[in-house]
Amino acid sequence: MRSEADVDAANCLKVPLLPREWDLTNKINREFFMNRLPAVLMMALVFASGDVIANEVTETNQSSVGTLHSAPASIISLKNSLVSAEVAANIERIHVDVGDTVKLGDELAHLDCREYDANLEQAQANVKTIEAQKKSAESLVQTRLSDIQASKANEALSEAQAQAERSRISVAHSQYSAAKARLEAEQAKCLLANIELQRARNLRQQRAISQQELDTAQTTLQVAQAECRAVESSLIAVKANIATAEATASAATAMVKSQEAKTLAAKSNLDVAKTNVSIFAATLLAAEARYKTESLMVSRCTLSAPFDGQIVNRMVQQGQRIATGEKAFQLLSIQDAEVVASLSANELDSLQKAKTIYFTADDKQLEVSLRSIVATVTGQASTQEIRLKFTQENVLPIGKNGRVSW
Repeated sequence: MRSEADVDAANCLKVPLLPREWDLTNKINREFFMNRLPAVLMMALVFASGDVIANEVTETNQSSVGTLHSAPASIISLKNSLVSAEVAANIERIHVDVGDTVKLGDELAHLDCREYDANLEQAQANVKTIEAQKKSAESLVQTRLSDIQASKANEALSEAQAQAERSRISVAHSQYSAAKARLEAEQAKCLLANIELQRARNLRQQRAISQQELDTAQTTLQVAQAECRAVESSLIAVKANIATAEATASAATAMVKSQEAKTLAAKSNLDVAKTNVSIFAATLLAAEARYKTESLMVSRCTLSAPFDGQIVNRMVQQGQRIATGEKAFQLLSIQDAEVVASLSANELDSLQKAKTIYFTADDKQLEVSLRSIVATVTGQASTQEIRLKFTQENVLPIGKNGRVSW
């Protein structure tokens, strides 16, 4: 709707004016339009830009559909390791620098470990020496076992010989008893024959018997005496056999005791040999343990990558003396990345119900999923830390700040 001033101006334009009045009217009109010009221009701009403003609001609303919430977040690596020296030595070679990518087990640097190498060689020599000593002791154990077996065999042989001589003595005693009984019988015959001879002589003097009968009595006595002498000789021989058998048995018994002593000595030597084997075995274990320790020390002369990643910091120089535990490299895993954020209880509740979650940074939007919620509340805002994993390949660098939206 136009104002009264606008109507008056229009009406003025319709009325015929004189030249003087025309000049005055033109002057009034110019002042009128100059005063109204800013307002007219502003209205024109408003009407002209109405469609543009409406379009911008629509686009914003469209881009924000499904992302009602967002919170600051950043990308972290699950593997961020400081590779340290495990032995004190000079750095001999450095194989990597900042920005280099490495694989698990790749050599990062090598230390000058001649001292550790010498210790390893000495430990290896000790192991070989003790192994030889242990084998010698084990061989001696076998020798002692053989000695015991031989001694037991000799002991059994001596015992058998002693038993044989005891049996022989027993037989000899039986023979002696039989010979003695026979001697007594023969002696009785001799006595009887002697009595018969004396009687025959008396009868012959009385001419009661013939000379032939006297000679027969004489012969009978001689035969009986001969038998006695033979039995006596046999008895003496049996006594000699008994004495010999007893002496042999005594010697065999002494041999048995000697072999028993040798067996005991061999068993004692075996115990000593076994003890030596045990000592050398324990010493060998200690030497092998030292060898393993020295091998470990030598292996620590090489600084290796504990996982695949990128060198993000190098703290040492070639030729530098590095101490045990001193940091040498910082290694970061690029692949093992996660998003970390801190949310309030309400935000956390809505995020857990969200169907899709995004991490946005540098105009890049990557889909993520909730991996875990840290069960501690921190800060005055009572927030909880969450960890989200990428559901697609991460193209953003570690440490990148952005926003997580859902």
